[in-house]
Amino acid sequence: MCGVAGSVGGWLTTFISVPFLDCIIAFFVGIVLGRLLTRVIDYRLGRGFTTTVVFGVLIGMTFSPYGLLPMIIGEVLTAGFTNVQYGIVRALTEVVNELFVPVCFFIGIMRATVWGERF
Repeated sequence: MCGVAGSVGGWLTTFISVPFLDCIIAFFVGIVLGRLLTRVIDYRLGRGFTTTVVFGVLIGMTFSPYGLLPMIIGEVLTAGFTNVQYGIVRALTEVVNELFVPVCFFIGIMRATVWGERF
């Protein structure tokens, strides 16, 4: 179930394209999916709860477009260095955005499941 939440969140956050608000929206998507995830996962996992959620979400995110993140970053940086109209500043801004959105989503899920209240 954690893998499904990671994959769904990865697909949802790739369609968010609001400049400078992507991270905040991804964080709240993570919180919503984390709340749904805590209602499904049983507390019988005990100490393995954290490990299950963390690795499940990360594995699920690899089945979304974030699995191709290194190649996307390489293409954006190549376009920034070779295309004068694209520009290196725009390329670096997109790289930072591509790195921070999944991190904010992951922190949102961790806030709702592992770090926060589970009800």
